[in-house]
Amino acid sequence: MKRTLGLVLFLSGLFFGLRAQEPAPAAATPPVPRLAPAPDSSAWTIQYQYKVADPYPKTSNPIDNMVYEKMRKEHPRLVSVVTEKAGNRRKEVEHFADGSETVIWVVDDYMVGNYRVTHIISALNSKQAEIPFKQDFYQLDWINKAQSQGRQSYQGVSCWAYHRPPGADNDEQTAYIDAKSGLPVAIEKEDAIVVYSFTASSDALDVPPEINREIQKLQQSQALHGY
Repeated sequence: MKRTLGLVLFLSGLFFGLRAQEPAPAAATPPVPRLAPAPDSSAWTIQYQYKVADPYPKTSNPIDNMVYEKMRKEHPRLVSVVTEKAGNRRKEVEHFADGSETVIWVVDDYMVGNYRVTHIISALNSKQAEIPFKQDFYQLDWINKAQSQGRQSYQGVSCWAYHRPPGADNDEQTAYIDAKSGLPVAIEKEDAIVVYSFTASSDALDVPPEINREIQKLQQSQALHGY
């Protein structure tokens, strides 16, 4: 009887010892990747698909129509943003529904914009700006693990989905990030669906002289005032 009990204990110890050496099972949910930067030589287009065709439709009230026409001229819809990237330089061209454009250059620690309304060229450094413009996809700087909705398919692409609920200072958004590349695929917003498409680019992005001048003026001001 003692020999039988000893054999049972020996076999039990051997079994549990082998179980302890087995590799742990893979996690049911893989770690959520961060939003990846765009490749150094690349270009991408952000296309806005609005859910309402015209936010200022014509009415039977002529006064309302005058107000709407004024709003349409002063606040045209953003239709697309075309971006080219070469290393530490980025050029963004914002296209509006009225045919106007805003051109924004990002060079190292500086952002220089030529704006559609004023056509005034002005420069900021990263400390002065209210947006983290040094990030390729600064529109999605709100993404974090806490907002992950897990793996989802969007238009046939396997994605990580992130949801931002509406708040006092922001609108509701759901972002879809390609699970393989880490690049954005689309954003579902309250009023529009924003779609990203990417291509390679061989443009060296030579910075125009007027943009360089604004950067140099800001650098001189920084050196003088220490900001």
